[in-house]
Amino acid sequence: MVFFPPLWRYSLIFLVCITCLACAARSVRLPKPTPRESLDFPLNYTEEGIASWYGAEFHGRRTANGEVYDMYKNSAAHRYLPLGCYARITNLKNQKSLIVKINDRGPFVKDRILDLSYGAACALGMAEDGLAPVRIELVRLPDQEDRQRADFFIQIGAFLYQANADRLQQQLSPYYPIRQVVYQRPDSALLHRVWVGPFSRIASARKTLRELEAMGYTGSFIVAE
Repeated sequence: MVFFPPLWRYSLIFLVCITCLACAARSVRLPKPTPRESLDFPLNYTEEGIASWYGAEFHGRRTANGEVYDMYKNSAAHRYLPLGCYARITNLKNQKSLIVKINDRGPFVKDRILDLSYGAACALGMAEDGLAPVRIELVRLPDQEDRQRADFFIQIGAFLYQANADRLQQQLSPYYPIRQVVYQRPDSALLHRVWVGPFSRIASARKTLRELEAMGYTGSFIVAE
């Protein structure tokens, strides 16, 4: 005689198996996604170029991250490093260095990579000369709660007259997404900047920058917003 166990036993075994599988699934820890800033700007990120400084005409005005600019504190403006990060700046002429907070955007000229506060420029021994070759070394990304997601753009021109900006926009709009950004200078004049973008990753912006330079737009450079 064949003995068949009651059906409730099969149900109990099935429920136990399902519970074990659920517990095993909960125990798997998925890796946290890498912040985009860490991909674009690892902590071994370095850059060399010419730095300038800015002072009294911007003192007391809001920086790009919303802080009030204090020309006597150690801070700096960079075109695309994450706002709120910290970087070691070394004056390559005298090897003086200090750590500054990147809290503003600029300089918006092709041949410079950094605008230092007046206080930082004095500490680096370059305030009198106005310009100095520097090395930028990223030492700390902004805290998670202070991170501001930024898109990258390429500035291909800046004009006092909007008609000139419109003309450049019309030339390139069939090939690239274009936007105009109006900036009010300290002397109250309006500057019409023409930007290509946005790009979510700086690698894509750099690729397009090379294309634009090959087309003759050699004064272009990357910015972040």
